[in-house]
Formats: sequence, C-alpha cells, structure tokens
Amino acid sequence: MKIIPKGTRVRITGFGEYDSFSSAHGYIGKVGTALEDLHQSPYDEGVGYLGRIRLENSDIFFISIKLIPLSSYFIYKKES
Repeated sequence: MKIIPKGTRVRITGFGEYDSFSSAHGYIGKVGTALEDLHQSPYDEGVGYLGRIRLENSDIFFISIKLIPLSSYFIYKKES
C-alpha cells in the first residue's frame, strides 16, 4: 500500500458514499497521519478509496476519497 508522507499538502476530491463531509470538498491541508485501511470504492469508478486521513487542524475523515498531491497525481491502491 502506498502512503502519503506526513506533512504532504493534498487536495481532497471525489466523495462517494460517505458524503457527510462534502462541504470539505476541495479542502487543501496537510496530511497528519498516513492513510489506513484502504478499500476500493465502487462509487468513484475505481479511483476513490475508503480510508482515514487526518488533515491539519481537523478531525479524522472516514470517506471515499481521491487524494491529489499538489505536485502531481497519484491513485492510492491496496497492493495485492
């Protein structure tokens, strides 16, 4: 599983089933903890993954997410 290093600036896109945090769509913050327990989400055509992420000065989000580091694009998948 790939992880995003602590302190990396990211933008959240692609909310799926867990939409209660949709107001945070487009939020830019820093990763405070590594992604954990990633599972492929059927809601984002394979590009969204369920996981937990803590953004700086915020709570832990448990949502369907696609993280786009500001420097480049990555899709985070659980290695088989």
